[in-house]
Amino acid sequence: MSLLVVAILAVLLLTLVPTGRVMEVGCHAEISAPRLGAVELIANAVMFVPLTLLAGIWSRRPLTALLWACAGSAAIEIVQAFLPGLGRSCSTNDWVYNTAGAALGAVLAVVAMFLSARRSNREKPNWA
Repeated sequence: MSLLVVAILAVLLLTLVPTGRVMEVGCHAEISAPRLGAVELIANAVMFVPLTLLAGIWSRRPLTALLWACAGSAAIEIVQAFLPGLGRSCSTNDWVYNTAGAALGAVLAVVAMFLSARRSNREKPNWA
């Protein structure tokens, strides 16, 4: 649980701490593929992997964790859009890549829970 709290705080700090830039109110509707040298898109995905992985394992509901992560990412983008004083830009690209990272985290949570259940079944003595 404490690692999950750290992951949530990290996402909030990385997305909502003011930057000192001045932005306009609004959101950019765009979807683009990552490019060499442009790490922001991949960072948006990577940021949500541990959060969703840990939430999925903790709650034992990876799909629910994925849905909350997608909603949380959308909420972050909305806050960035309507609070230009943060100096953060709202972009559909950010939401898409956050969601992709959350999906990867949910898949990893399913795999981890499967392996854990399989391991615990192997450790139990089979008396039959």
